[in-house]
Amino acid sequence: MDPVSLLKRAWKNELFAPELLNFESDLIQTLQDHITKQEALISSKKSERGDNHLKANLYLMEIDRVNYIMREYYRTRLIKIEKFALYLNTNEDAKKRLSQHEVEFAKRYQEMIKDHFQSTCLQHLPEKVSSIDEKDMIPQPNMNTILLCRTTRDVGEIQTDQEGFNTIFVNNGDLVR
Repeated sequence: MDPVSLLKRAWKNELFAPELLNFESDLIQTLQDHITKQEALISSKKSERGDNHLKANLYLMEIDRVNYIMREYYRTRLIKIEKFALYLNTNEDAKKRLSQHEVEFAKRYQEMIKDHFQSTCLQHLPEKVSSIDEKDMIPQPNMNTILLCRTTRDVGEIQTDQEGFNTIFVNNGDLVR
């Protein structure tokens, strides 16, 4: 599968997953390197006329399309990081899924939110209820949410419950919930 298709898949997976998935650093780096090379090639062809000028414009459109998908991937991740910043900063397994920049962002975002809450309302509450670090107050991803997936190959019989009483047959192209 080509890198752009892999990026689309990573973006869609991130969009529909209830929790933050692993950051696709190798894929992002590969695409950024490819875009840099394409932009250098385009700038050399842009001065020419005719077919090369048309090709350069088509390459620019493709670069814009890839950049759009990459921005959406980042935007989707940032929305989840903002939503679950406290959880991500306290859960080591979840923190491992972030890039270094995302870890720094989550930490700064949490500090900013904490300072804001402290200065606007928590300072006016009694000390024993003026903390936002309580375990039950930290928003966490809902891992019991319903997910949909379309299969790309025949899977056969799969178990749909913990006890093993319910099973279904999954074939290529089926939409499974």
